[in-house]
Amino acid sequence: MNNASDMTEPIFHESLDERIGDPRGVHVWTHNLDAAGDVWLDRDELLSSEELSVAHRLRSPLARRRFVRSHVIARHLLADILQQPAGDIVFRRNRWGKPFVESPRSAALDFNFSHSENAFLFGVCFGAAVGVDVEMIRDNAELLSIAESFFSPVEIASLHSRSSSEQRNLFFRYWTLKEACAKLAGRGVSADAADPDAVTGRQHYQTTLRVGHDQIAAAIVWRSGHE
Repeated sequence: MNNASDMTEPIFHESLDERIGDPRGVHVWTHNLDAAGDVWLDRDELLSSEELSVAHRLRSPLARRRFVRSHVIARHLLADILQQPAGDIVFRRNRWGKPFVESPRSAALDFNFSHSENAFLFGVCFGAAVGVDVEMIRDNAELLSIAESFFSPVEIASLHSRSSSEQRNLFFRYWTLKEACAKLAGRGVSADAADPDAVTGRQHYQTTLRVGHDQIAAAIVWRSGHE
């Protein structure tokens, strides 16, 4: 297996319990946060006080459950990777929201996760920075106006040249890549959203997934060394 910087595709794991056989490369897990039988993911006692505060501010019980489950899964995966109890995993976020493991410290490990409604995506890498994003593909009358604020002129022109269904799919392909790039760098998406060269020097992989009955746009970006 090649180092992360030499890879053209990440390694997708089919189960949350599937272990990493080789630490090299970019490893990715997906999950349906609404899956039946996943009551073990409702262990909010594993979350930090800051995370619980965010969860409690969510008005919808479904949104709260998905938030809790996404953070429990992240700890479960990190605990398995670092060979530590899930309750001992402490991660914080920088000022733009990029997570990092505070305890136990692992300078070589970088991870990122994202969820959109019931779709969850987690990526981890040793020796390289990684950013991921996942978005539920939905019709939205505001897509073109959002594009005007965040996309490059070339991207906007490409959207206008497509049919409505193609516009929707291309919008989310562009958007998830921008979000993943921003998360890799550890800053807000607006910082270089309209820069067509933002992905230069970075490996990236994009795909469309099925989570339940829904179509999901996903992007994974990685770069050797932390920016």
